[in-house]
Order: sequence, then C-alpha cells, then structure tokens
Amino acid sequence: MNKYSVIIPTLWQSPRIHKLLSDLIASENVDEIILIDNAGKYYEHYQTELDKVKLIQPKENLYIAASWNLGVELSKNQYVAVVNDDVNFNPVIFQLVGDNVEGIVGQATGNYYNNYSEMPFIAPLIKTRPWGWASFFMLNKKYWQSIPEELRIWYNDDWIVHINSNPKWVLHNFSVQTEMSSTIGEGKFEDIKLQDREHWNAILQNHYKK
Repeated sequence: MNKYSVIIPTLWQSPRIHKLLSDLIASENVDEIILIDNAGKYYEHYQTELDKVKLIQPKENLYIAASWNLGVELSKNQYVAVVNDDVNFNPVIFQLVGDNVEGIVGQATGNYYNNYSEMPFIAPLIKTRPWGWASFFMLNKKYWQSIPEELRIWYNDDWIVHINSNPKWVLHNFSVQTEMSSTIGEGKFEDIKLQDREHWNAILQNHYKK
C-alpha cells in the first residue's frame, strides 16, 4: 500500500495535537508529517525533532488556505491527508482507505458523535457539504486545486466542494474526536472571518458568471 503524507497546520491551541502526532508517528501507513507551525512555538513543546516530522515555520501565520496549499505542494507522497490540530482518530483508516482515493474524501457529520463498530465506507458527496467534512480529509494529489489564499480561515472546505470540479466523497462509520474550531472559534479572528465571507461571495459570483 502507498504511504500517506499528513499535513497539520497548528497554533498549538489544542492539547489533542500531542496524541495526534504520537498516533501518526506510530502508524506504518504514514511516513511523512508536514507540521506547519504557524505560531513558531514548536520548540516550546518538543525539544528534539520528532520521527517523520517535517517542520515548517513560516515567518508569519499562513492561516488555513495557504497552509493547506503549501502542505500539498511539499508532500512527497501521492496520497495526502489534511488534518486539523484538534482532531484525534485511529490511523488504521489509512490502511482501510489505502490508495483507492479518487478525488477528495472528507468526514460525515455523524463521525463526530458516534462510536462505530461497523466497517467504514465511502459514499459520494451529493450537493450539501456535511458539517465537519474538512476537519480531516484525504486526497490523491492529482485532484488538488489550490485554494485562493485570501480565504484565510473560512470557506476553504466550501471552495473544495463547490469550485473544485473533481470528485468529492464522504467517509461514514468512522469515529473522530474533536472539540471543533478550538482555535478559530476565538473572538480575535472575527474580523478575518468577515473578510473571508466577502471574498467568498465574490468568488462565487465570478464562478457562476462563467
């Protein structure tokens, strides 16, 4: 089975990132973790380099869109996962999904509320993007289309679903633990979110004029 590169942008706000890194390092299906340290605080948490971790420390916060774009660009593997830093899950999913990713696969909303004992399965995404779809998503790099970097925090998942013309899928029956938006829910990001909404509305208008 092909190995996965995993992209994690972080501001170190969630304690879940420590288990996330530990689980991914232990996974035989992951051989590269691209950790985009947007706060420049890596060495406050880890004094030595972690196995498999490729540390990226930008001069300033890249926010979400630019971090995702950069991570996909730098990833050495064809199969990639993009994961929020406040998410925990069983990395066995990389083995179960394997190299059968033809498009972009995100999460079903139910994955955040249930402990499943049945086998996970993937179904087409039809029209509406599930809440939480992009907190953890997998893709084949050939289906990635760079997100406009003016969408710094919000609407990145909407851009993937509505603008990227490649197939989108939903992973069901898979348990994911998260508090969701543990960083961007802070009030200091409200002005950026308002700007993102303006940019997104302009992008949609231009898209549907074509």
